[in-house]
Amino acid sequence: LKRPYELVYDAHTQSLRILDNIKVIHDLSTKLKLDMDVLEHALNHLHTNGINFKIIS
Repeated sequence: LKRPYELVYDAHTQSLRILDNIKVIHDLSTKLKLDMDVLEHALNHLHTNGINFKIIS
């Protein structure tokens, strides 16, 4: 059973958002300067807990 939430990171604008059926429900700000390795580790952790994610580059 998949949760209807998706975490989307846009590398171009450096924005991280949580989406619910494509609608933005929480914008985690464009000021995040996340190291890609750290981000990938965090996303993998979320994925194993049933949250989908996308990285847009």
